Amino acid sequence: MGADFSVILAVILCLCAIFGGVLGNQKNAGAIGVLLGLFLGPFGVIAAGLLDGRALCPHCQDRVSRHASICPHCRSALKLQA
Repeated sequence: MGADFSVILAVILCLCAIFGGVLGNQKNAGAIGVLLGLFLGPFGVIAAGLLDGRALCPHCQDRVSRHASICPHCRSALKLQA
């Protein structure tokens, strides 16, 4: 009985890691989503859905894409991150 529970728990955590990675990847934080899903299970999947991996504009402090060269909100030039 103990081995069955361990296998079921391992499968659930692996599935949560996959779902967390998919949700995190949509928000530019795939690796963090995988780790959250793996270690926190269903709670990690929820946390991965709440992630926001976008960068902050240094001028207006609004969220912008990491690949943006100009802030769409304040129109200031942004440094491209490697």
